[in-house]
Amino acid sequence: MQRCVITGASRGIGRALALRLAQVDREIVLVGRNEEGLRETQRLVEGKGGGAVVVVGRLESVPGAEDAAKKIAGGRVDVLVNNAGVSNVGPIGELTAAQWEEALMVNVTAPFVLVKAVLPKMAAGSTIVNVLSVANKVTFPNWAAYTMSKAALEGFSRVLREEVRPQGIRVVDAYIAATDTELWEAVPGEWKREGMLRPAEAAEAIAYAIERPNSVLVESISVGSLGGNL
Repeated sequence: MQRCVITGASRGIGRALALRLAQVDREIVLVGRNEEGLRETQRLVEGKGGGAVVVVGRLESVPGAEDAAKKIAGGRVDVLVNNAGVSNVGPIGELTAAQWEEALMVNVTAPFVLVKAVLPKMAAGSTIVNVLSVANKVTFPNWAAYTMSKAALEGFSRVLREEVRPQGIRVVDAYIAATDTELWEAVPGEWKREGMLRPAEAAEAIAYAIERPNSVLVESISVGSLGGNL
């Protein structure tokens, strides 16, 4: 049975991807801090005939990420999707150091901790997906903390890809445009959510990269809305 780990699986793209990957011969490990949301994702995955387990973990601190990593790395890992993230938005002059550090921790350090934990559990043909952003390619004022963290994750991902390539492990960068999820309810400003991607559309692109034959690496994949970025 293939074992797929998805962080940020309580809602949005993470939940949509869990449902897209759900099938009889897969176990989906659902990671996040919202247990109620994770249990709902688990119920939906199992309703599609897939297996799912819940790992409640807080990725906002190194101890929290390490605790989640220990739970995840208790068995073989075939797929790791670093999807969990935070969007601390505001002018640079108004951002706090705590907001900056949180973006760095959740969006960069937590993926690093999880990757280190699962690599010994991965065989040739396994896949790591780092969910990046249109912000890696387009500049948005007021998104400094988020853009910084996604740029750092992209750099980490590039180096990781070359280090694990000889082991037959694939590393995929998924550049996802603004997606209509609950995240936007906590982001200041007016956003045209009706023109954004749907979580299932982003999940389909990620699943495409994961499900290529083991010898095929989709090094990066971009998906956006025809109507624009935001």
